[in-house]
Amino acid sequence: MKILSYDSSDASAAGGNQIPGSIVCENNTIAVGVSRAIKELGLSVPEDVAFLTFDVYHYSTILDPKPEVVEINVYDMGVQAGAMICRKIDNPGLMIQSYITLPEME
Repeated sequence: MKILSYDSSDASAAGGNQIPGSIVCENNTIAVGVSRAIKELGLSVPEDVAFLTFDVYHYSTILDPKPEVVEINVYDMGVQAGAMICRKIDNPGLMIQSYITLPEME
């Protein structure tokens, strides 16, 4: 079963009879549609399906069913991106840089 977005005319249009074990949404806009489809299909979170999204935005706090939320520190990500730009300016030959952030479960 694919639940990529929500079509209010037919939530079962996601296809097939197989229920996914988990759904990971890349953003909260997608999570809104997935939440509606989960509810319309009569599934329970987390009993029937695990439901996860990223970052705490207004949507993630009002969804029913509620997803688990992985919070990424975007402020720290911005600071690190700025530092990477400064290093690249100072050293134009610098080819690869990386940054690791530790997400938190909300």
